[in-house]
Amino acid sequence: MFRSAVLLIALGATGCTCETGALDDRVFACNTPEECLTGWSCLDGVCSQVTAASDGGLDAGLPDAGPSDAGPSDAGALDAGASDGGASDGGASDGGASDGGASDAGTPDAGSWWDPAFGLRRPITVSTGTAAIAAGYAVRISFDHAALVAASKSRADGEDLRIACSGSAGWAEVDRVLDTGSAFNSPSTTLWFKFPQSLAASGSDARCSLYFQKPIAAAAPSDPGKVFLFADDFESGTLSKWSINAGGGSYRSSSSQTHRGQFSAELPAENDFERQMVASPALSVADVYFESWWRLTSTVVDISQLVRSRTGSNYQTNLEGAAGWDIAKTIGATWSELAPNRGAPGTSAWVRVGVGIYGTRMRVFLDGAQLNPITGSLDVGAELASGNVGFSKWHVGPGSWWVDDAIARPWVDPEPTTSLGAEQTQ
Repeated sequence: MFRSAVLLIALGATGCTCETGALDDRVFACNTPEECLTGWSCLDGVCSQVTAASDGGLDAGLPDAGPSDAGPSDAGALDAGASDGGASDGGASDGGASDGGASDAGTPDAGSWWDPAFGLRRPITVSTGTAAIAAGYAVRISFDHAALVAASKSRADGEDLRIACSGSAGWAEVDRVLDTGSAFNSPSTTLWFKFPQSLAASGSDARCSLYFQKPIAAAAPSDPGKVFLFADDFESGTLSKWSINAGGGSYRSSSSQTHRGQFSAELPAENDFERQMVASPALSVADVYFESWWRLTSTVVDISQLVRSRTGSNYQTNLEGAAGWDIAKTIGATWSELAPNRGAPGTSAWVRVGVGIYGTRMRVFLDGAQLNPITGSLDVGAELASGNVGFSKWHVGPGSWWVDDAIARPWVDPEPTTSLGAEQTQ
């Protein structure tokens, strides 16, 4: 009920020595106004501050724990703890839906908050194109974490960056994983998380939010196994997540070159011999994006990254020396090239190689940009409906081939997009 009133914020605890008026959990008793802080009054034996209520309503009791509305937030951000009768959130777009009383399916209630220990949040809108996604699809968000750190809104180590999603059972935190090419305290920090809801083509859903601003935060949940179909950063110092074909053994755990951490997988010089390393336990996936980081001593190589791999068959991108990466397939032990080589491989530097296949169509990416084909996608045929992911080599040498930070995730084409709404306070 709206009233024409003042908001009484009670302080309490005899003997306060603070000068800022900061609230805590004690009670400040008084007999005269002189015993209270400057600008405060002694009402009914308790030090109290008199301020005009900002929305014409009376908040009962003390403010919720956490930063007040006077804390840092984007101009125009909606106070998530009060009803505005359909007021907008400062004009921020969340997938094209208006905030004036109507919202996207799954949009969190503006009056709800996952954890009051986190002072700020930004709603995440996931939008699909012509391809629907199933529940559990891995999506990513990118944002300027360095700016948040500089404004004292987030920790430099990113442990206060959390993702929570609302549903029929309330809010639930989900694991979020730092992208293998990203970093915290960066202008382009990228996080991955598993979106819990299926979404039809041309759909939009904003049930998840990025929460932050918790100065003291324990380690955030960040298990890649709870975000991706498969992930190996090789930090176990073993190849326990892989199976090497009969007669193998040249693939090995290595600390001589690493993309991140202390270990990678290395294939030393070996000539004219087919050797494969595939995920174990074997995946059986149809539409998948499989990526890893590569490093070469020399471009005198014939090496591949595989999808829908089965015994004697797979789809692949194949790096054939300085000619670059092609698109090819092996069906029943018969190899054929489907698209010519593209790109200029280098040595002594890490590059990110990705292969995406959806239905019968495939694309190859280098350092996040599409490489082959130049545009669109290539029909590779319908011989293989599903299979495993992995690597294959025919020739390496002189020197070695290293791989690190291998990840497989569901993939549709086109992929869904994400957008972050304006900052909101409790």
